[in-house]
Amino acid sequence: MIISMFVVALLAPQNAEQMRVRPSSETDAVREFETICVKGLNDPGVVERAVAASSRGYVVDTSQADNRFRSWTSPYGTVHYLQRLPGERRAATPQCSFTSFTAAPVHWRTLNTELGGSVDRATDAQVAETKTSNNISWRWQGRDGRTVMLYSVVNRKTPQQITLSIQAAD
Repeated sequence: MIISMFVVALLAPQNAEQMRVRPSSETDAVREFETICVKGLNDPGVVERAVAASSRGYVVDTSQADNRFRSWTSPYGTVHYLQRLPGERRAATPQCSFTSFTAAPVHWRTLNTELGGSVDRATDAQVAETKTSNNISWRWQGRDGRTVMLYSVVNRKTPQQITLSIQAAD
């Protein structure tokens, strides 16, 4: 089974101050990702309500013309959500990605420990964990029978950037 990866634009090497973003901790980033993306993966309404309720002050990015794609920005980072539309011939795989920034280079052990806890809260199914030099991912069988994949990506050019994504596969 081939799982498409949600493409997130890579930023030029800069620190949080140069990018004019507000830093957050790895723990806060994972909690925000879990509240918005993990809980809202299969329900765009949950994503929209979580974004609206967030203290990060997200604003809708109206430059996105595709009605399947939603994007929000805040001083802390971004949320992107690709949804499935009813009646589409070739339905999109629901995907949600999230970026956040830390004040210092990301402490990957802390981030991955927090993500592992998020996975544990999301499912009681058996989870497969995969680590490579550039990312770590978890896969499990969702309650609806589809495979769910949650992953973090390391961008060595922007060591303060956290990029997290979750998607469901048919």
